[in-house]
Amino acid sequence: MQKILDFSKQALPYLKRLMEDVQDTVFMALLWEKDLVYVAKIDNNRSIRTTAQPGSHKPLYCTGLRKAFLAFMNEQQKNQILDSTELLPITSHTITDRLELEQQLEIFKQLGHSIDDEENEEGLFCMAAPVYGADNSIQAAISVAGPKERMIKQRDAIVEKLLLTSKEVSASIGYKVGQGQP
Repeated sequence: MQKILDFSKQALPYLKRLMEDVQDTVFMALLWEKDLVYVAKIDNNRSIRTTAQPGSHKPLYCTGLRKAFLAFMNEQQKNQILDSTELLPITSHTITDRLELEQQLEIFKQLGHSIDDEENEEGLFCMAAPVYGADNSIQAAISVAGPKERMIKQRDAIVEKLLLTSKEVSASIGYKVGQGQP
């Protein structure tokens, strides 16, 4: 638990700046066994309400944060999680076919970030990026979430700021740029 508190405290200034830059809700989550645990949520005055709150646990097959973990973790860990996870629909947009999900995760790996297009909550669009630690493995994920229409209009600018923030948070916890990604 102390590690989680230290990690979120370390990342908080970067997350606040990201929220100010994009003017939408920013999240950070860690992996706990095969679930995602939200450790930070920073709302903006124009944020929409979401069901995700710090301390809550959710499965790893939908939302940008969850798919960031699956896309950027090692293959063995990803397969263990997917082998023991039933892909149930949460909205009409939730991907419930494992092959389709795996194909999407490969695209996200190439892009450097993941996307949730109303898969967990109707009207909510989310982009997420991995945070790497000194051991070159994904330690956390950060995201920006907001109303789909607004997020799509600002997509390129948000992705640029999200990726910059993920690199800064990664560097702050010991990741060395140029180490490569898993």
